[in-house]
Amino acid sequence: MQPNTVRLQATPSTGMYDVPFISTVSGLRPGEQATLRLDTAAADGTDWTSQAEFIADEHGGFNTRQVPSAGDYRAADPMGLTETLTPGRLGASFIGPTPLVMTESVQVDGRTVATTTLTRLLPSGAGVTRTQLRPASGGLYADMFQPKRSATTSRTAVLVIGGSEGGNAGSSIVAAALASRGYPALSLAYFHEPGLPTNLERIPLEYFRSAITKLAAQPGVDPHRIVLWGDSRGSEAALLTAAHFPDQVHAVIASVPGAEATPGLPDRSAPAWTLSEQPVPTAPAADSLKQSSTSPATIPVENITGPILLICGGHDEVWSSCPNSTTINARLTEHDRTPAQLLNYPDAGHLVGFAAPYIPSTATSATTADGQNLLTGGSYQADQAARADAWPKILAFLSS
Repeated sequence: MQPNTVRLQATPSTGMYDVPFISTVSGLRPGEQATLRLDTAAADGTDWTSQAEFIADEHGGFNTRQVPSAGDYRAADPMGLTETLTPGRLGASFIGPTPLVMTESVQVDGRTVATTTLTRLLPSGAGVTRTQLRPASGGLYADMFQPKRSATTSRTAVLVIGGSEGGNAGSSIVAAALASRGYPALSLAYFHEPGLPTNLERIPLEYFRSAITKLAAQPGVDPHRIVLWGDSRGSEAALLTAAHFPDQVHAVIASVPGAEATPGLPDRSAPAWTLSEQPVPTAPAADSLKQSSTSPATIPVENITGPILLICGGHDEVWSSCPNSTTINARLTEHDRTPAQLLNYPDAGHLVGFAAPYIPSTATSATTADGQNLLTGGSYQADQAARADAWPKILAFLSS
């Protein structure tokens, strides 16, 4: 068989990184085994690669909707190669300011018989602009992501608050992705950045209110439609801020949420949050998984005036995000409030909270050889499938 008889097509060959693509191979011999490989040089120039093996059908072809016979993933997942890309060095960055140009190839008996090129546009490719805000210029450490916008249209805007990892890197990826879909978004760090507290301890809720005020004043933002999105410990900040300053918040997305204000980190004797310079009531560390909708530390979600979206993973090993979600809805029901919309993913772990789809698992968590996420629970397959399902539902929530 001549190499040029094998054909490889990826559809669409160019698109935003949160849009899936399907790869189709034809021209093989029936029953022939082939390796499909994906290579890219990501944000910092590090090479990333993944591969999976497929067996050609009776027509001499296969596509990535099928289950691989071997390789870096073993499920029917069109985006499996992207999700399992592995970097050549630890600490590499996958998302950056330039498009990802990927080379996909088909190999038979160790030789390459077909190739194609894919371009995945990152937020900058959709016209998203980024402005840095730092403590010297107003007290906030944040990045403002603005989409292309009409001069006459004001849009729902999102304040994105990350979790106990601190800093601004993870929340910036989510904020940029939202801006690429037309939503102005402010990614806010609240500790572990220059000019901010070193640890997640005694963070004033007024800091988040200041961020809301800043976001509401940005061009193209509807100040009456500010949504708070908090992930993990950031969900506490989002829910508490919306509960104590309800007139400034239109809606809340709480991703792998907590239902109570839990202690600071690493000092578990310190409060994580303050309000009017006083500690927010905190659940004792030993009781953090024994939550009650009537505990003094339970977040008063009934004070939130807008809709709430919760996202949880049934195999969350960081904390019990699905029982926490049940506690939140129990509290809302007890106060005659509309329950939150809940996206419950029974097989997913804590990393479903990251939400942005098709980011390689190795960019966000260490995994075992069989794909189980260490420390955070779930598996790369379950987490990625959950993110892919949740992302359009999040966008629909924002548009409602």
